Amino acid sequence: MPVPKYDIAMPVPKYDIAMPVPKYDIAMPVPKYDIAMPVPKYDIAMPVPKYDIAMPVPKYDIAMPVPKYDIPMPVPKYDIAMPVPKYDIAMPVPKYDIAMPVP
Repeated sequence: MPVPKYDIAMPVPKYDIAMPVPKYDIAMPVPKYDIAMPVPKYDIAMPVPKYDIAMPVPKYDIAMPVPKYDIPMPVPKYDIAMPVPKYDIAMPVPKYDIAMPVP
């Protein structure tokens, strides 16, 4: 049996309620306690065991010849002559005539 569907749109009311929150100034004295408890001190000396362990380290005497290679490699020679341009730049240096009084 199909159930009928209803589309009902109702506006949602908005409430603007401003309630003042009361402020409380409560000062409660907190009791102070001065408790001095002696802390017991313990001096415990325990012997530290000493270990003397000597293990022989095996020595290996391995002699391996290192191969030497004698391979002649040709070194290329380059003969490059590049002309370097010469510049003759003459710039006049300005001369200043400044006279300052000596104190």
